[in-house]
Amino acid sequence: MGSGLIFGADDALDSGEREFLHVPQLVTQAGDTVLHTPPPGHALRLRWVYALNDPASATPALITIRLGDQVLFVVYGISKRQRVTGAEGAPLVVSLDVAGKVAATFIVEEVPL
Repeated sequence: MGSGLIFGADDALDSGEREFLHVPQLVTQAGDTVLHTPPPGHALRLRWVYALNDPASATPALITIRLGDQVLFVVYGISKRQRVTGAEGAPLVVSLDVAGKVAATFIVEEVPL
């Protein structure tokens, strides 16, 4: 007897059977830092988000994560599986409200349109 679960085509992509692009960076400057821009004719699909302030920081930075102009998260720290697709050509951007030390890693897919 089956498990009763129904899986779609995208579930295989999340099962570890496919490799995605890892985008790691230490973000330190206040303002926007572009971490990755998709090639022409593609959009970025976010699969995993990790961004964490240095725990020793006296003044942690407020972290804004965007795909282009689309604000996804405004946090002090995050580790989350998230599937969201940006617009064609929209870059992955991390913005800090003050200079800090934020370890960031994103797992993304470049989706042809």
